[in-house]
Amino acid sequence: MPLQAFRQLNLFVQSSSPPCAVTPCACPNLKKAAKRIAAADDTTMTQFFVVTIAEKISAMETADFLWKRAALGNPQAAQSAWAKAGASAALPEDHWAQIAHDPSR
Repeated sequence: MPLQAFRQLNLFVQSSSPPCAVTPCACPNLKKAAKRIAAADDTTMTQFFVVTIAEKISAMETADFLWKRAALGNPQAAQSAWAKAGASAALPEDHWAQIAHDPSR
């Protein structure tokens, strides 16, 4: 992540220490932010880093999967499928809106 992004997220605190890109321990400002966020989430820094890395891997693999699926797509076939779906109103027995707003459920 660029240095400007750190500043925008208030993770980078202006100090005499130079920005770092090696490890969180080498960068005291990043370490402070990670410690603060982990504490707010009631977890350890190790668990915070594990979850963060897992989320990043998941996001990157999802993006890769979607790009590969998009390359296999056929815009004309997709438009044809949407045209078949039509624009009819929901059937009376289709009551999803009622279920979603029913506080007793």
